[in-house]
Amino acid sequence: MKNTNKSPEGATGQASDSRVVELFPETHEFSQGDLGKIQDILFGEQLRASHQQIAQLQASTDEKLNVLTQNFNNQVIELSKKMDLMLEALNQQIEEQHQKLLANGNRQMNDLQNAKQELEKQIVKSDQALVQQRLQHASDIKQCEANLTESIKASHEDIKRQQDQGMVELQNAKIDRDTLSTLFSGVAQQLSQDSSPDKPT
Repeated sequence: MKNTNKSPEGATGQASDSRVVELFPETHEFSQGDLGKIQDILFGEQLRASHQQIAQLQASTDEKLNVLTQNFNNQVIELSKKMDLMLEALNQQIEEQHQKLLANGNRQMNDLQNAKQELEKQIVKSDQALVQQRLQHASDIKQCEANLTESIKASHEDIKRQQDQGMVELQNAKIDRDTLSTLFSGVAQQLSQDSSPDKPT
């Protein structure tokens, strides 16, 4: 920040000089003629001494005023420098805080973006796993259907084979019964013939 304060030295010095000149004029003219000579004899030396004292006082006052003005200007300059340093430090602190907030915001945005990407990956993996499970379940169901169909077919074939075997056994048993019946009939007939009274001796 540039120092825009103007030094009051010039204005203050001019105002002080004007007041001094107005209150204590350097020259004083006496009356003309003998009266003026008498006045000069009576009051001239005193008036000149007064003017000399006034001039010394004015010089001392101007010097002190210049010192005060210089001190004031130096204090103003020093204060302006301190204010500049304070403003610069404050601006630097604000900038550092802004950079920290910006860095934190960027880090949080990156974390959220990474979390979003990771979540999307997990969703994709879950979908793929779910699809794989569905395909596996469908394959297992088809395999179970095929196994059940094969088992039913084998059961039917086994039952049919058992039925065929039973029919053969029944047919064989019927043949045996017919044979036995024929045999028994022949034996009975033979026995009847043997026991008949008409049999020759």
